[in-house]
Amino acid sequence: MVIITDILIIVLDEPKQSKKKNRVNSTFRSKPKAEDVVRLPLDLEADSPKLRALKQAEKRKRGFRKAAMLLLIIALAALGRAAVNETLLQNPRFTLQEIKVETPETLANPKLQPEPGILSNNQIQAACGLTKGTNLLTVDLSAVRERITQLPAISSVSIKRNFSGRLTVVATQRKPIAWVKCEPLGWNPKHPLHCMVVDAEGIAIPVEVMQASFNDLPMIDDKTIDQITPGKAITSVRFVACMKLLKALKTREAKAGCKLVSVTVPGTFALDARFDNGSTVTFSYDDLDVQLQRYDRFVAEARQKDWNVQSVNLVAMHNVPVNFKITKSATTSLPAAIPVVSQVASSAPASTPPSTRAARNTSSGKSTRKTSSH
Repeated sequence: MVIITDILIIVLDEPKQSKKKNRVNSTFRSKPKAEDVVRLPLDLEADSPKLRALKQAEKRKRGFRKAAMLLLIIALAALGRAAVNETLLQNPRFTLQEIKVETPETLANPKLQPEPGILSNNQIQAACGLTKGTNLLTVDLSAVRERITQLPAISSVSIKRNFSGRLTVVATQRKPIAWVKCEPLGWNPKHPLHCMVVDAEGIAIPVEVMQASFNDLPMIDDKTIDQITPGKAITSVRFVACMKLLKALKTREAKAGCKLVSVTVPGTFALDARFDNGSTVTFSYDDLDVQLQRYDRFVAEARQKDWNVQSVNLVAMHNVPVNFKITKSATTSLPAAIPVVSQVASSAPASTPPSTRAARNTSSGKSTRKTSSH
């Protein structure tokens, strides 16, 4: 009986034991965590003295090939440099032999004689900063152009090289229209060391080489200029007015029958224009257009009646003061005041002319003042 009981207990305990074994097996078979895994390097490369000898031999071959390739490159570079020096850099054909200065006019028409400019050809050549023998292939044309355009007298420039030993500089120089006189700054016309001209844009240009054509230029005398920078425009208010008046009077020289000599700033409100016949016309610098219209009417009247005028003051808007020159051969009668009559007034009935004062001629040969209504 006891034996049977033991057998039953063993039989009943077998499922429990199998379950425990399964639990143990399942715990053992679970995958480990990544941080718990340690991977060891495994060197599977075959190694032997013979293999090491073969590897060293292959390495020596690669080094030899690299050295041979490097020597070949150095040799080719040396040969190329020598070829470049012989054919280009040291070739006399590409060395600078002449710098030729041209103008756009002479370049278009080689037979045309160039007009003398402010700068001579030697000055422009010196500004290039090049010497004979310089290789034209190594010349930086932009740098040469920059050096030439820094000259105040140059307005534009272009440079060409033809690889026959010649460098052609096509330069356009500014054309002066007047001398500048400013005693406070030390600028005087035709001074051998300190003289200056201006072009139509008012650009200040120092003059180092006197040209015969410059002798006929009019002069602008302005003591109010505070600064003059060579190569820059003079921006003084009165000087700008002088430039405008000078241009306007230069276009009227043929009608006036006299040549402009100078425009002077005598004060803070007026400009004096002096002509080669000795006459002087005074303008206000801030209202030139209206005054130039009155000047045109006065010039037409003076040329028609052959007046010998000494001075005219156009600053006055209604009664224009006029001084006449009286010579020994002149008659005792003086020109009467001339009323300015508009077209509307001319169609109306004639009215009594404005009264004028008879001028006194203090002595023969002296100027006489006459007031004319303009």
